[in-house]
Amino acid sequence: MPADHELFHAERHALGLLRVGQAGSVLMLEALTAPVARSLATALAAIDPWQRMAIPADDLLRFLLDHDPACHRFAITLGGRLVGVVAVRDPFLHGPYLNLLAVLPDWQGLGIGSAVLAWLEARSRGRRRNLFLCVSTHNPRAAAFYRAHGYVEVGLIEGLALDLSDELLMRKRL
Repeated sequence: MPADHELFHAERHALGLLRVGQAGSVLMLEALTAPVARSLATALAAIDPWQRMAIPADDLLRFLLDHDPACHRFAITLGGRLVGVVAVRDPFLHGPYLNLLAVLPDWQGLGIGSAVLAWLEARSRGRRRNLFLCVSTHNPRAAAFYRAHGYVEVGLIEGLALDLSDELLMRKRL
């Protein structure tokens, strides 16, 4: 097991085999590169909740490429195909903060988000007390997804990212 300060520093993490149709493919987290970040920023800006909040691709790209040693960003790939992105901030309070989890629309509903949450929990268990995240109040599908994985609301933050949007701070105790 990695040292506490290195929980999310690896370049690659294998999350296991994910069944898609009749076949299985390896689900991986890989350190985010600039070309992949550009592709993801464009894709995310075109879908909710980022489209609804009018967050341009350039802003998303800045977040994905920002040099911040506490924020660990990974492309999510399935069988070598780009399917999403995850960003984890650690340290944060008394547990990691899931800064971003996005699965591209064609890949939603296959268990990818669940597998990423399981990875986050497995990496953190025994080393951290909590897992944290925020979800926009206008994104009830995402809020329901996190509740189904054991996250509970601990507060409402009005206008955190944008004046037009409130965020639910959620926590899962480990």
